[in-house]
Amino acid sequence: MVPLRTCCSCGIKKPKESLQRFVWKNEMVELDPRQIQPGRGAYCCKSEQCLRLLLDRKKKWKRLFRL
Repeated sequence: MVPLRTCCSCGIKKPKESLQRFVWKNEMVELDPRQIQPGRGAYCCKSEQCLRLLLDRKKKWKRLFRL
């Protein structure tokens, strides 16, 4: 069974491998390309539009990473 994750920008559920994972590290959002860094992760589609939405919504980061 393939684990599903939800894109935090568009809300579409996709297999974990097809999404990018981001973590909160050193007071900023950091890409986790191997998806192994510790901490809460936020998943985003690999499309440029979804990525731009995630990086532009700084107020949403507190909720995503439970800061």
